[in-house]
Amino acid sequence: MHFDASGIIYAWDEYPIKNFPPFWKWIATQISSGRCKISQVALDEVGHKYPECAKWLRDKGIEKVGLTDEILKLAAEIKSVLEIEEEAYGSGVDENDLLIIASAKIENDVLLTQEKRLPFDVNRKKKNYKIPAVCELDEVSVVHKNVREWILESGEIFR
Repeated sequence: MHFDASGIIYAWDEYPIKNFPPFWKWIATQISSGRCKISQVALDEVGHKYPECAKWLRDKGIEKVGLTDEILKLAAEIKSVLEIEEEAYGSGVDENDLLIIASAKIENDVLLTQEKRLPFDVNRKKKNYKIPAVCELDEVSVVHKNVREWILESGEIFR
């Protein structure tokens, strides 16, 4: 699982550690076993909103995926697919989102994102696509889940 900032921030907001310790113990186990990663740009975003969450992730030893030439190149290719010219981003993904998506694709990970899934609209410009829609493009093809789907798919019962 590759965390987008929105996914882990949602979990932090909706499942506070003091109220859901088994849930966070499970996430800590996922992290320590190497099943969860986060790109450095996503961790930085988490740290801006919730420094204590970013610290918790670092303390649990989450693998941080730094920027590589391969990630930068793939992010630029996705930007081109979305018809974003220079810095003229729309209301959809931004530069960090592209880096996070590219990182998940290169790591061959499922992307945990809480961004809203918008219904397909033939008139919507690609540069206005949110992370889920970008992931679903044939040229990108990154599997994504939200927190609820991740929990349900895990089969875990938190007691």
